[in-house]
Amino acid sequence: MTDQQGPEWSRGLLAVGLLLLIVGVFTFWPLCVLGFLMILFVGASTAGQRRASGKAPETLLQPGDRPWRREDDRD
Repeated sequence: MTDQQGPEWSRGLLAVGLLLLIVGVFTFWPLCVLGFLMILFVGASTAGQRRASGKAPETLLQPGDRPWRREDDRD
């Protein structure tokens, strides 16, 4: 449990933006616009983020890696 992470705010904001986008399509169209803008700005603000290792997230996995398994479980 030493590798606990803080809350993932970008994922939360992205989920709220997606919810507003979907609800806005069926009810009140300004909600749709607000949801789209949230998704757009969260995507733009997190596009350049890197992991603590300094590498981009897409370069951390090697062919054959299974990211859903912990390091301790690997053979």
